[in-house]
Amino acid sequence: RSALAHCPPASTAVHHPIYDATFFLTAAELALLLEETHGEVAPWSFHLHDNDAVLVPAGCPQQVRNLKSCLKVALDFVSPETMPAALAMNDDIRELPAGHAGRSDNVHARVTLLHAAHVAVHELQALQGAGPDASL
Repeated sequence: RSALAHCPPASTAVHHPIYDATFFLTAAELALLLEETHGEVAPWSFHLHDNDAVLVPAGCPQQVRNLKSCLKVALDFVSPETMPAALAMNDDIRELPAGHAGRSDNVHARVTLLHAAHVAVHELQALQGAGPDASL
């Protein structure tokens, strides 16, 4: 904590360094992170303009620095390729204390997975010519 330029006071409880959103890494700290992880954690920096969008894969920590007033619109999307990361995120979020602001950042990966399995079963039944109530 003492090595970070932008962090909460020592008296502030930190439950999870990402979901608490209490740390902001400077360019120098990001460079040090890149060096210490031997390139495993590499930051990306870019400027967005009007009508630009960014897709952040599940499980990727992110930080945003607004250079001027702006409006953020977020949408959670889980693809089959990112389901393992989404399930791991759900487990992390579940361990946060009750009332923690990060608990609302849940993508409901298990519900999404069950729904996808339900749809897949119905599609298989339709291909086999069976009704939706028939068992496989």
